[in-house]
Amino acid sequence: MPASKEPEVACLISTESVPKCKLGDRTPFSVRQVLYDLGFIEVEDPDDEVKWQLMWKTGHFKVSEWSKRQPYQRINHLPKTSQITKKDHLVRNHRVMLT
Repeated sequence: MPASKEPEVACLISTESVPKCKLGDRTPFSVRQVLYDLGFIEVEDPDDEVKWQLMWKTGHFKVSEWSKRQPYQRINHLPKTSQITKKDHLVRNHRVMLT
């Protein structure tokens, strides 16, 4: 009986070096600790020349931050999700849809 072959998985994280992350000023300690335990190192590069794999912010992302990211880069928020995750926005949008 032939041995089962593991499915191939595309690697979205650059394997060139140690994984890098950009963290906001108010990133919770627990998030920082988990990322450090996973081997991530924090980078601060205002020009975005460093190839980071993860960006974590507690606030909103600018559209430019979202649009400039590469396919292998991940951020912890999606644009405009507050329209469905905040109750007041959800109610307002629901009322608009009903009219």
